[in-house]
Amino acid sequence: FTVSPAEKRRETILERLLTLPLESPPGEEIRYSDAGYILLGFLLERGTGKSLKELLRKKITEPLRLMDTGFTPLDEVPHCDSARIVGTGFCHVRRREKVGEPDDLNCYALGGVAGHAGIFSTASDLTALGTYLLRKWREEVEENREGLVTYLLQEVKDRRGRKRFLGFDRPEGENSLAGRGCSPLTAGHLGWTGTSIWIDFGRGRGVVFLTDHVACGGDREEFNQVRRRVHTAAWEVAGG
Repeated sequence: FTVSPAEKRRETILERLLTLPLESPPGEEIRYSDAGYILLGFLLERGTGKSLKELLRKKITEPLRLMDTGFTPLDEVPHCDSARIVGTGFCHVRRREKVGEPDDLNCYALGGVAGHAGIFSTASDLTALGTYLLRKWREEVEENREGLVTYLLQEVKDRRGRKRFLGFDRPEGENSLAGRGCSPLTAGHLGWTGTSIWIDFGRGRGVVFLTDHVACGGDREEFNQVRRRVHTAAWEVAGG
């Protein structure tokens, strides 16, 4: 049999991941790691015998009826619907405008499907996902404290005292990108290009903010100020 260039590239990336040195001893420091999530994606594929694209569809998007969520959308949508996919700026490495493909170059090298990046969605789908997580969390608090969402909301702490939820980012301090006005039981995720979702499990509300500061060529710290203001305003509108 023959190995395709794409498969060879994926194996090369996996080999490099496995030889990366640790930046700190286990348990010493909490730090987000693209490499860690890429490796997790490989583990899921090897352990199940299925691609991440298939796992996402079978385990999440189909059961929750998230019709606009998935990897590499241009492979899935008819040409007449491709105008719904927003372009995300010019890539000098690829020498073209990016439409329906990830901004992240590691994800691009992996064919647009990776454990750390590559999923496209819409505000309506993310609202549906957030609503589902809120509903499941309430059921688990009342009936089953060992449920999936309560597991993801378990607090972890490194030896320096920094905290995070097991499955989500969490607001930390007055300068948090989640803004001001949410409860301590708020969890979410930030995308590099400018996407975010925050869910206040304590008060039963959430914020979805989808934009792309990379396409606009903006300064990241300046954009983060916009994030804080948008999220703070959203919590105010949502009420306590």
